[in-house]
Amino acid sequence: MKDNTMLPSARPNQPATPPQREPMKPTPQVAKSISPKPVRSEKAAPTESEIARRAYEIWLAEGQPAGQEQKNWFEAERQLRGQ
Repeated sequence: MKDNTMLPSARPNQPATPPQREPMKPTPQVAKSISPKPVRSEKAAPTESEIARRAYEIWLAEGQPAGQEQKNWFEAERQLRGQ
């Protein structure tokens, strides 16, 4: 058997209205998380990922020789630092 009891907000003579809320304001944490990546300055050291990518390019250009990983890494660092 169904319960025919009506909730107070569902009564026909009382419209159900949601409570009013203030609009959300951005917090400093939110603003900080959506800020763009900082641009790397010319004097900043290259990242490990950048060095690895350049060392790989050097390795490919040299015909993929075995045993040249350290030499290619140091050469990539030198090139990226502009030395």
